[in-house]
Amino acid sequence: MLFCNNLLNSLIRKLLRYYQALVIARLSRRQLLVFTRQLAVLIKAGLPLTLALNTIATANDNRQLATILNTLKTQILSGYSLAAALGQQTKLFSKQYCAVIAAGEKSASLAQSLTYLADYLEQLANRQHKLINALVYPVAILLIAFVIVVVLMVQVMPQILALYAHASVSLPLATRMLLLMYTNKSWAIYFAGLLILAAVMFARFWQKHQIFRVKVQLCLINMPLLGKILVDINVARYLRTLAMLSIAGIPLVDAMQSAAATVTLMPMQLVLEQARRQVVTGMALYCAYSHTKYFAPWLLQLMASGEVGGNLPAMLLYSAEQGELELDNYLARLLSLIEPLLILVLGVVIALIILAILMPIVALNDLIN
Repeated sequence: MLFCNNLLNSLIRKLLRYYQALVIARLSRRQLLVFTRQLAVLIKAGLPLTLALNTIATANDNRQLATILNTLKTQILSGYSLAAALGQQTKLFSKQYCAVIAAGEKSASLAQSLTYLADYLEQLANRQHKLINALVYPVAILLIAFVIVVVLMVQVMPQILALYAHASVSLPLATRMLLLMYTNKSWAIYFAGLLILAAVMFARFWQKHQIFRVKVQLCLINMPLLGKILVDINVARYLRTLAMLSIAGIPLVDAMQSAAATVTLMPMQLVLEQARRQVVTGMALYCAYSHTKYFAPWLLQLMASGEVGGNLPAMLLYSAEQGELELDNYLARLLSLIEPLLILVLGVVIALIILAILMPIVALNDLIN
């Protein structure tokens, strides 16, 4: 009992800290996009960095963003670079964002790097908007089905119980299972407790054991549908970051190291590090990537043509754009298949519940007749 109380208190404290972190320090993608676009325009216009940050903070109605910008300005005045100041806000600015900013500062093309970032964030916002619109219909179906099941269990089941209480008819298996679930509600509490305990243990293992994270991510990568989506997302993010860093003038080997930090899949990070070491020894980029299983053949062909033609950064950017377009099309096809399957599965579940309720009524009617 004491162990359960300590575990529950620890879980509550972690949830509170997570909630406070989200509330206190969190920028929406839209706010980050607007800030990046404004900063790019002001830097391109010739304003000093601190003056540009002060201008955006003064004209912004969001107190949270204004506080963050004032903090950045103070750190820059104390000697930090913009990338280093942004790197102090790890929950607000991603590694990819900071890496591109650092590349722009090193190559004296900060305005161009900010413009690339703003364009990239705008594409992400458009993709997220399309995905949300595509999920509206399936989510609405799930909510309607949930309401139907709740009404059946709350309104209809008590009447069915009263009807079957004094009946001498043998109930079908589906009806007995439904009645067992309704009368013994404690199973739901135990099931929820087991889920919470499993989630806490999984989170602890995920934080403490790197090998565990690698094995879990390998399992996710090898899954039929989810694996392709995860790999394509990381490949597109990696290629776009590598392209932006290369366009900004960062050497290819350094750009590969910075771009690999934006990849969330640890098995893919290890493979990319091996490819970087091969490039250091003199191997061509597309040859190093051909030894991995994460890059499609057409991507390798585009990289090869870019290296041979001396236009690798532009070809990397084109490869990232084409990879993102293919990912969008794949998600659209997948969602178009999920909708009818979801309707079919929910229809079967609701039909089984209704049959479990109606079959004994029909049997009672036959008995009375």
